[in-house]
Amino acid sequence: MSGAYKGVQYCQVPIHALLANSESYDGKVVATFGYLLHEGGPRDVIGPAVDALRRIDFIGCVDVDHRGATYEDSTAGLAAGVYFVMIQGKYTEGAVNGACVGSFSEVYISRISKVLEDD
Repeated sequence: MSGAYKGVQYCQVPIHALLANSESYDGKVVATFGYLLHEGGPRDVIGPAVDALRRIDFIGCVDVDHRGATYEDSTAGLAAGVYFVMIQGKYTEGAVNGACVGSFSEVYISRISKVLEDD
């Protein structure tokens, strides 16, 4: 699937495919669904499972740079927590701090749904 946001063409990629074939998407504008772990800082991670994010299984995640991020419905930002989201942004392949498989920048975050977790 493909589409456009602000006139930029993107392709929608399952996050499992992005993690497994990250070099194929290097430098492209991509959209993917996944679980976003937001702890209140300028950088987060998105991955295919909440469990992996909580264990900080970084080999199964993508770094998300929130600087300059825009949100659906003019959301001013996110409170700390785990969210199921769609992220559109420029993907850069390669290890981030030796951890995540690539990173998203210039992101637009939509379809935001907070995950309710049991303590």
